[in-house]
Amino acid sequence: MSTPVIEAAIYNQLNAFATAASITIVYRNTKYTPVEGTSYIEEYILPNVPTQDGIGTQARNRYRGILQLTVVTPEDTGKADFNTLYNTLGSYFKRGVPVIHNGTTIQIERVAVGDDRGDSPWYKRNIDIYYRCDLDN
Repeated sequence: MSTPVIEAAIYNQLNAFATAASITIVYRNTKYTPVEGTSYIEEYILPNVPTQDGIGTQARNRYRGILQLTVVTPEDTGKADFNTLYNTLGSYFKRGVPVIHNGTTIQIERVAVGDDRGDSPWYKRNIDIYYRCDLDN
């Protein structure tokens, strides 16, 4: 199972982004109490079922998935905070630029912005980062 290897590479890049953007990332199954008026990001990795990338036992396994980030900003403050975070994130997860960590290479296929929604006192909007990683069988 290579999901932990892929997650480690993604988390390494995500932590670099969080440090640069001075924002808290809330990882799954961790305790966090939001501070009203302070933006944060909720992280979810949504892996897909691996597929075989060729014929025979020597073919690599192709792992695809989505890193879904829910950007949470204070409501009634406009989209400036979201847009700033989105643009900064774009330099860390850029389409076509590999994310490399401890010998694992992940390809970013595309980045998409989802619908926004209110959840008083917060404004939430998803950013979906589609990734692919080919690993030996």
